[in-house]
Amino acid sequence: MDIDQLHNQFVEYGEKARLWRRKCELLLVKIDKYYVWRKKGFSSIYEYTAKLAGMNRDQTYEALRVSRKLEDKPLLRKVAEEKGINRVKPVLSLVEKFGEKFIAEKARTMSKNELELFAKGMRGDGVKKRVVTMVLDADVAKALEQVGGGDWNALMKEFLAMRNNAKPEVRKDSSRHIPADIIRYVRNRAAGSCEFNGCCRKIDELHHADRFASNHTHDPDRIFALCKGHHDLAHEGLIGNEDNDVQYWFIRKYAQRNPLDDKVQFYQRA
Repeated sequence: MDIDQLHNQFVEYGEKARLWRRKCELLLVKIDKYYVWRKKGFSSIYEYTAKLAGMNRDQTYEALRVSRKLEDKPLLRKVAEEKGINRVKPVLSLVEKFGEKFIAEKARTMSKNELELFAKGMRGDGVKKRVVTMVLDADVAKALEQVGGGDWNALMKEFLAMRNNAKPEVRKDSSRHIPADIIRYVRNRAAGSCEFNGCCRKIDELHHADRFASNHTHDPDRIFALCKGHHDLAHEGLIGNEDNDVQYWFIRKYAQRNPLDDKVQFYQRA
């Protein structure tokens, strides 16, 4: 058996399976509207989809829910036909605010990961906070109140920064590889999560907000720990206010690419 031939066959069949699943999902609105399932002797649309398309109850419910919202949105429906309903789900709620044409273009050109983060930014989802209860001695609590001035969040950030490690010096270097002490400092500051405001995803990349190609500098205050999605959005020019601290960054509606990103991408492709 030729291994490459076997693999290519599987890839071909897998692509066709996904294509036909997408077509089934988008037919479900009419199947349900005209009670096709009942007329063909099935007890429910869920039995119909399970036996004829191998779809479970959750898949059927979600396909119906999203497909109904696409009935008056031909551009997004076209994207769903090409890429599946899961591609358009994150941005459906943005159509009324930004228009179907704009949202359909984003859904077509962005990866699913980028699209979810873009949609979150456009919705303006705020910073996520947690309530933490601490039991302290009366003297310690009084001292903290005096030092913190009532801003416990700022005090805890200062304490964690001091506890983790001293900030490394800014480093000029011909190599774009970030020095180990700066990597350690940035990762400690991020505490395991993407530093983009309100994001709780794991860290995938360390990002030079001031592009390394512009100054060959590793500055711990201008290197941020990001998830892959926010890192991709930054290099697509869809993160605004990058010249400020990461807490002030936001998702742009339209891209404003840094020319250096285009140059780096050109040389990477060459």
